[in-house]
Amino acid sequence: MKTSKLFTLVICSFFFFGNITFSQNHIEQKKDIKTALSSGEIKLSLTGLEGGMKLSIKVEKENAKPLILFIPKGASELKIGNADYQKIEISTQQEVKIDLSKIMAQTVVVIQSSKQKLIKGTIIIDNDSGSTTYDYQNATVGVK
Repeated sequence: MKTSKLFTLVICSFFFFGNITFSQNHIEQKKDIKTALSSGEIKLSLTGLEGGMKLSIKVEKENAKPLILFIPKGASELKIGNADYQKIEISTQQEVKIDLSKIMAQTVVVIQSSKQKLIKGTIIIDNDSGSTTYDYQNATVGVK
């Protein structure tokens, strides 16, 4: 009888602590979008919408590892380019969650809140082996 109780205790402990470990791993996968880009986990495609009023942000994972990203509430600055970079500021009313745990890409649309905006076209930002590249596809960045 003692063996049965011990077995039950071991099984219950396994499931209890197993769930805690899973939850902690799940939380650890949540990163802000800038951190994930700088670590090379994602690629961004930025597209100017509505004459620069809004910005479409397509986020693509570079591998199949589950990942949950977020864009923080309020104003966030995106730097585009290396030496002579341009700044685009976006604004969100609440934290924007981008759940890439089961899919490879997702697109969100945010408001561009600074004077300098991506007015039209697309800029693809990729960080491969610590080197960030910018591919301008008919992109116009300007003051609006």
